[in-house]
Amino acid sequence: MPSHIHLYFIRKGDVIIKPIDLHVHSNKSDGSNTPSELVYMAMKKGLAAFALTDHDTVDGIDEALVCAERLYAESMNAMSG
Repeated sequence: MPSHIHLYFIRKGDVIIKPIDLHVHSNKSDGSNTPSELVYMAMKKGLAAFALTDHDTVDGIDEALVCAERLYAESMNAMSG
């Protein structure tokens, strides 16, 4: 996604199913994009999941969850961790 990309992949045997990004920061810490923008970017890139890993805050989680649930209502489960 924005400046630093840490893509991992969901595999089924030797087949890569979908990429995931486990290190994403929003503008709630040192990132450039809102949590909702990050959800849209993840969808556009075809990610199966991403982890919102803002520094010292969880302020962006609710916004990201609401956006993800709206966009991915049947194809993705959104959860905080």
